[in-house]
Amino acid sequence: MRRNIFDAGWGDFVQKLSYKARKAGKLLLKIRPANTTQRCSQCGELVYKDISQRIHSCPYCGYTIDRDENAAENIRNEGIKIIRAGNQPEPDGETCLYPVEQPGKQAPMKQEATAFRP
Repeated sequence: MRRNIFDAGWGDFVQKLSYKARKAGKLLLKIRPANTTQRCSQCGELVYKDISQRIHSCPYCGYTIDRDENAAENIRNEGIKIIRAGNQPEPDGETCLYPVEQPGKQAPMKQEATAFRP
């Protein structure tokens, strides 16, 4: 049940963020987080590490950076790749698998609370 509540909180956050992005004329991309901390943002190689390892150090290209900063760079790079491809999700399963909303198009906002289903 705790996981359902956690997921509902993120869903609400993404809905509100999407609404704010549309109002500001911005594009919201939802990027899959899989392997963003493991993949080197410079060379693209997978560098497996334990969750306790906070520094990303790539043995392939020598790039060293904080693990979270590496993930942020991977997410940014993925977003740029999707935008350059015409906002179409890529079929490889590593990137955006969600529909990307165009700025300026208003999606209907549900005003009533949604029912919680355990």
